[in-house]
Amino acid sequence: MSPRFGSWRPRREDKVPFPGTIEALMTRAFASLKALLFDVFGTVVDWRGSITRELLGLARGKGWDLDAEAFAVAWRAGYQPAMAKVRSGALEWTNLDGLHRMILDELLRSFDLRGLDEAEIDHLNRAWHRLDAWPDVRAGLQALRARLGRFTAAGRPA
Repeated sequence: MSPRFGSWRPRREDKVPFPGTIEALMTRAFASLKALLFDVFGTVVDWRGSITRELLGLARGKGWDLDAEAFAVAWRAGYQPAMAKVRSGALEWTNLDGLHRMILDELLRSFDLRGLDEAEIDHLNRAWHRLDAWPDVRAGLQALRARLGRFTAAGRPA
């Protein structure tokens, strides 16, 4: 059984050039699916736009001249190095909020952003909990739900 398409296998006519539309091919593939698993982060939510908007609002309020998108990208880019420290044992197990906070603290220093109190830093760190969905997510999930049901698994702290 294929992990991608269940028991569906391409038929001979599927292998010839232009056997039909991609919609027809996907309809046959979709018919045998029992479950569809996908990562939510980046697929369902717009982390870059959401974090950038959060930072822009904060920067306006604080009077900072900030490249908010560069900050957002740097914040996200810190995740794999932070996880590498956890995996190697250089850093004890830390939940995602803790890793985001460590990265945020470092970025606030490196971008020379000052004037935030502890509550403001905590609120900013929780921006990862307030990510906006892409505009077509609701309709897409409803279409999938009509055929497959819905099951949710998330890496976000509960």
